[in-house]
Amino acid sequence: MKQYMQNKYPLNNPSAMIATGMALVIAAIMVLPLCGLFFDCGCTWLWTEMDDNCNIHDLAKVHKCPWCMSIFSAMLSIGLSSSATIWAIYHYRSFTGNNNTPDAVAISIYCVLGLSAFFVIAFLTAWASAFYQNYPYFLI
Repeated sequence: MKQYMQNKYPLNNPSAMIATGMALVIAAIMVLPLCGLFFDCGCTWLWTEMDDNCNIHDLAKVHKCPWCMSIFSAMLSIGLSSSATIWAIYHYRSFTGNNNTPDAVAISIYCVLGLSAFFVIAFLTAWASAFYQNYPYFLI
């Protein structure tokens, strides 16, 4: 059973571990720009103004950014998206059965797969946050 688990899931795979770290760092950097994109609230990159222009700081606004206003919905969205990233990366080999991918290619595939999962789940949970908080604007 132990041998089966080692072959099926790359828990000791350095490529998957590196890709997971890279994907989660990129995802963490992208959270505020995604917030601004999804909700048109004014959030931007970490190294510029971050949430300084977010509509949560405007007392005259009736509708405020769902992620910035509700830390629970933001953390739920980010947590689910990050979990999807990790799940996608660590289950790639079990879907494809591919054990012979070169390290650089594997890291690239894992990163793209993990980030794709992150963005899809972030989109869905952001939409749910906007919907349940009656926010008038969402990306679409």
